[in-house]
Amino acid sequence: MSHVKVSESKSHNLSGFILAGGKSSRMGKNKALLQIEGKTFLEIATEKIRPFCKEVFVIINRSQEESFRLVNANFVFDAIKDRGALGGIYTSLKFSSSPLTLVLAVDLPLVEPSFICRLIRAAIEMDTDATVSIDEKGFIQPLCAIYRTDKCLPKAEKLILERENASVKDFLAELSMVKVTSKTKQLLNVNTTEEYEEALKLAKTRLSLK
Repeated sequence: MSHVKVSESKSHNLSGFILAGGKSSRMGKNKALLQIEGKTFLEIATEKIRPFCKEVFVIINRSQEESFRLVNANFVFDAIKDRGALGGIYTSLKFSSSPLTLVLAVDLPLVEPSFICRLIRAAIEMDTDATVSIDEKGFIQPLCAIYRTDKCLPKAEKLILERENASVKDFLAELSMVKVTSKTKQLLNVNTTEEYEEALKLAKTRLSLK
């Protein structure tokens, strides 16, 4: 793949969306407001994708509006209520004004900007519907991914409107994909207190190595 500089990738081609509308039921508190090294997960996610995107939005559900009252961000509400991760992806595609739509879950606080740049390079160079992450265990992480808006929006909309129980897995089955693999734990999904503690340790270790 050809080299793409960070400064070159911030253009009209890419809109960024942070998915922060989860219920955080296993954590018991709003994960977007958890902190690592004095910054909230939401601040971390925003700082990491902003250099690449012409616009950045945070997707939440209406019941969370009060908890984000003091947060300075561009918020949009879920286009369809209570549809989980697929609803978040659909909302991102619906509000995107760019050919490429970057989706990042707020509970992936360890994702490196260099990895996001790898996703962007692959999305630009490969004519596929989606460019998705693969974690160190070989599992797809569809919430750290780039979707080609014109190809993915109609497929997501059809699926979410016709099937009430449709999942992200069902959506991915409709797409052509290129996969970008991480060999580290940067795609750790923080859903529980134990995973949060692991993320804190990994962040501390990573910072000490820089």
